[in-house]
Amino acid sequence: MNGLSYFCGRFIAAPAMTVFIFLSIPASGAAFPEWFMPEPFRWLNNLVVGSGITEMLKRLVYDVGPGYARGWMMLGCYAVIGLLLTLVGKPYWERQRVRRMLRGKTTMMQDAQRASGRQHEKDRETILGDFGLEATTSGIIMQRNPAVPASETPPSGSPARGQLDTTSMWALGGPLEQDLGETQEPPERR
Repeated sequence: MNGLSYFCGRFIAAPAMTVFIFLSIPASGAAFPEWFMPEPFRWLNNLVVGSGITEMLKRLVYDVGPGYARGWMMLGCYAVIGLLLTLVGKPYWERQRVRRMLRGKTTMMQDAQRASGRQHEKDRETILGDFGLEATTSGIIMQRNPAVPASETPPSGSPARGQLDTTSMWALGGPLEQDLGETQEPPERR
């Protein structure tokens, strides 16, 4: 299916299910002998890989049937077809991709991934800013100004100052606040 995926793209599930489930299983001869099958499936029995595997299993389990040669030959043929599709499909896919790039066309998936990446960067800057941190262009996260304590406003979902939440990742005295030097004793119990 890898070789065919270069031609079908993200819709590979439809041809894969058609070939290996909807056609192969009824035509394999596992449920019914070949002479009980309706005509289209009887003809397909000679082509689908499931019939070769079924004959191999019959020989292995019950010691009946034509033997292993047909099954191995069918598996080999499917492997050769897959390699040929890969050898032809990958250059085809790459040429199509370059043509789309030169025309300025993008796919819906590429647009969604770009938008998600931009949103992720905004969220990351906000979260780091809440703790007085910033990311450098090389990706290192540093404290903005070590002399100034981190923001007193915790990010949403984290406990406010004076509350003790031991189930939260942002619990007071947790690893992030210890790194910033802001440990605070839990309030006294009355």
